Amino acid sequence: MNAKLFYAVFVVAIMSSCQGSKSDIGPVHSNDMSAIDSLNRLIIDNPNGKDLYLSRALVNYQEELDEESAFKDLDLVQKLDSSDARPHYYRALWNLDDRKIEKANSELEIAIGKDPDYIDAYLLQSRIYFFVQNYEQSILSADQALKRDLYNAEAYFLKGLSFKEAGDTTKAVSSFLTATEQDQNFYDAWMELGLLYGLVNHENTEFYYDNALRINPESTEALYNQALFYQNVNRIGDAKSNYQRLMELDSTDVRAYYNMGYVHLVKEENYDSAAYFFRQSLAIMPKNADAAYNLGLSYELNDKTDSAVVYYKQALSIIPNHDLAARALQRILG
Repeated sequence: MNAKLFYAVFVVAIMSSCQGSKSDIGPVHSNDMSAIDSLNRLIIDNPNGKDLYLSRALVNYQEELDEESAFKDLDLVQKLDSSDARPHYYRALWNLDDRKIEKANSELEIAIGKDPDYIDAYLLQSRIYFFVQNYEQSILSADQALKRDLYNAEAYFLKGLSFKEAGDTTKAVSSFLTATEQDQNFYDAWMELGLLYGLVNHENTEFYYDNALRINPESTEALYNQALFYQNVNRIGDAKSNYQRLMELDSTDVRAYYNMGYVHLVKEENYDSAAYFFRQSLAIMPKNADAAYNLGLSYELNDKTDSAVVYYKQALSIIPNHDLAARALQRILG
């Protein structure tokens, strides 16, 4: 879990008073001066502006400029206002970068103690409990966030993750659906719904992946997972369209070539096309024994036994106990 991926870089907004609340911290804007230089000048003029120190800490840390100074600035914020919960929250977030789970949790407890309505702290706490597989506590922390914001999509999403891992699929689906109701552009929630419904090839699977692709049309995971669903329910044309799109987006996506080969081999019995795509798959991943085996099978079914033997042997050179390849050689060579 990388804290830098969760939060954008922040810098203080120009404001009439530098003693504001959390909402006084705004996103970095491009300008001729570096953000740090700008903040240093503002701090000279206002040495007691705690939000300025917090902004400088965030820029230093998240831009990987000076992490030691970032933590020192958090200390300064705390000295200026010991009741401010934010330094503890960011220490927790940054401790997670170093996998210091216990320290992160301790900082969050302090943050929540200082600000019992700190929703982001409850959400981060929920994530931590989820990562350490304490799903019950993860749900409880998400519920604390929901007590303060009933429409918080991330809280419902986190509950869904914990319910899913705990084996309660019904509650997981309900939570993910509620997350999408609160935020129709919640990509990860749509993906989770697609994954769960795809396990049973439910017709809604397509709809959920369509929503994920609406948000991110170039999501290779959504395209691939939806293609698998199409393949499993024998919507072969749709599956092939998705695999083709995957190849266009990433010419090295071995999954697309391999599965396209499988569709041509098993679903359409088009052995020349199957061989083409398995060759492409092997060119990208030469140590893929299954691709070598299936290429051999494509040749064998097309009465090209000499070529089939070559690739069955290649499969066995990669995985010596590849049972299907061994049986295929015995079948051909006797």
